[in-house]
Amino acid sequence: MELKGKTLSLLSKVLALVFVIVCFVVSVVARIPIPIDDTIKVAVFVALVFSPVDVSMWIQNFFGSRPRKTIPDDGKDHDAGGV
Repeated sequence: MELKGKTLSLLSKVLALVFVIVCFVVSVVARIPIPIDDTIKVAVFVALVFSPVDVSMWIQNFFGSRPRKTIPDDGKDHDAGGV
């Protein structure tokens, strides 16, 4: 099974959400004082670990459709009007 960027990004967000919910349930049921602020900070960190994947996909979607100008191997730009 090969995990790609979009899948890893989604899994990190799901893991962060599950972590917060589990910590909240354990705090209420077991009456263990778990600071919710620290729990949310850890969850946000886990979710933001893969945020560069999201940003790179946004950049690819917005700017990836533009045609790139390539220079031939001889190094001369034939589209510039000069010979």
